[in-house]
Amino acid sequence: MSLKIIPKEKMGGFIAGLIGAYRVVGPTAKGPKFVFGEIDSVQDLRLDYDTTILPPKKQLMPQRETLFNFSAGEFKVNSNVDDTPTVLFGVHTCDLHAIHLLDTVFCTTYRDEHYMTRRENTILVGLECLTPCDDDSFCKSMGTLTPPSAGYDLHLTDIGDAYALDVETEKGAWLVVKYSEARDATESDIQKINTVLSEKWPR
Repeated sequence: MSLKIIPKEKMGGFIAGLIGAYRVVGPTAKGPKFVFGEIDSVQDLRLDYDTTILPPKKQLMPQRETLFNFSAGEFKVNSNVDDTPTVLFGVHTCDLHAIHLLDTVFCTTYRDEHYMTRRENTILVGLECLTPCDDDSFCKSMGTLTPPSAGYDLHLTDIGDAYALDVETEKGAWLVVKYSEARDATESDIQKINTVLSEKWPR
């Protein structure tokens, strides 16, 4: 849809605005490793993470959840679905592809009410991988080193003193307008983005 630029010194305000309006889930430190967890303050978010102990899909498919509530006296069965508005922030491109595959499975042929409800209430903010997570990464060979053609709302690329925001959906555009101080990308910004992306491939 559009390309925006947000200076790094303005990112804290953007994230704080999201925390005030949504449940925000993103990469946080857990000892020497990282996990996707709920973000209560800007300082909790670690966009410099490599990999996480469990993938971000756990926010859409929890390891444990209550699926139904039963009322034996009235013989009622009520579905228990989580519709909390959530921003899933800082998802690497490989995980964006994985979530896109889950969308294809659980939102089309094999529709799953619990997954669909969470997914419909989740705004997905991706993060461009500029260095390999480790020496054994094979995302480039699998074609997942760049974002998928659909399935996310915003995508961040670190261009040094700022982040480029690739705005893909109306939901993403709303977040940028409502909570950020982003500006339109200029020709020089686009050249900087192209340089950053071209430099990542040899790595």
